[in-house]
Amino acid sequence: MLKKIALKDPLKLAFEPFWFNNKAYLESLPIDEGYTFFQEDKGKQWFIRIVKKDNSWYSPLRAPFGGIEFSKETNVKELYEFIGSVVVQAKSDGIGSIIITAPPECYDIAKADLLDEAFVYSGFSVSVTELNYHLDANMGDFEDFIHDSEKRRLKKCLNAGFKCFIETNPDYRNIHALIADCRLRKGYPLSMNAMEFEKMFMDFPERYTLFVVKDKDTTIAAAVGVKVRSDILYNFLPGDHNDYTVYSPMVLLNKGMYEYCVENGYLLYDLGIATSGGVRNEGLIRFKEHLGGKLSHKYRYEIKIQ
Repeated sequence: MLKKIALKDPLKLAFEPFWFNNKAYLESLPIDEGYTFFQEDKGKQWFIRIVKKDNSWYSPLRAPFGGIEFSKETNVKELYEFIGSVVVQAKSDGIGSIIITAPPECYDIAKADLLDEAFVYSGFSVSVTELNYHLDANMGDFEDFIHDSEKRRLKKCLNAGFKCFIETNPDYRNIHALIADCRLRKGYPLSMNAMEFEKMFMDFPERYTLFVVKDKDTTIAAAVGVKVRSDILYNFLPGDHNDYTVYSPMVLLNKGMYEYCVENGYLLYDLGIATSGGVRNEGLIRFKEHLGGKLSHKYRYEIKIQ
């Protein structure tokens, strides 16, 4: 039987959920109304976190993805029935549409295929397809698989004496300003203010790690490593200093983050998407491909409720 419970109520799971579906993460968000739909049967579990905005249900509201999580042994029929129950509940609640952003396929291709089939059977359609890139943490030395052009840029950074490391005593406002300036320069304004940026490190130091590249005392590139799950690290909010773009310090930054994954037992390093709302960013696509990034997709599913 489908259970509809408050979004931030405790949920006893038999598997490790993604961080963006974790109760602690949800409690950090200013969410007015939301629910968890949960079901279990014969040791198997399914759940989805839903946030209500206007007359629609979203999963997620503020996160790279939300979607349905489920036990490994789940089959497509069980997923189809679970999704159908959620849709029936939406109709009962007078909801006009459901919008769900699933995790990138690379996180678990078998589960992604099951979800896609179940969503299509349930009447959902894909409204947005994002191109996502990742590195497996078993690909060997970083320098061995990156493109020759990136090898030259990496060598240029190293010859200039730049260093990549985890920042343990950060000036959060300065780094936030660097990232915000970079995103504005590239046409992607930063919605997170400096206080919110610092707060995520203060509240969840075990989840958020700040990687930087420095030229002596000057921070010239930065990104947040998010522990999405015990085996997945996600590159979040990368940015570089406008005066150092000729060096491309993001190559050195990604080398450091990839090597951190290898050294700390992560299986996958998520480079993130190279599209926005499905619109291709050719420069970003080329850069992530040159880093050795493997392509997968991240889908947004939608259904209109009659």
